[in-house]
Amino acid sequence: MDANPELPYGSPEQERFEAELAKLCWQEADILDQLANTPARTTAGQQGKASILQAILPTALADFDLGAECEEIRLVMSLLDDLAGGQAA
Repeated sequence: MDANPELPYGSPEQERFEAELAKLCWQEADILDQLANTPARTTAGQQGKASILQAILPTALADFDLGAECEEIRLVMSLLDDLAGGQAA
């Protein structure tokens, strides 16, 4: 769904695409909510959460126009890399 097809505005195809995209966004939000509410009590669990954040945070930062170059975000990304076992993408 990352591809942004050029569909005519208001067309049935565009409305279906938008509905499917919205559905996927809600599913992602539900999953992230579940993850946030589930404590990571093991090293593997912490590494899993860190890996997920490493995958999604750069896009979220860009989407919300937050600079990945600021010290606070760099520190968070460094911590995630540490927790994930140094497997930065």
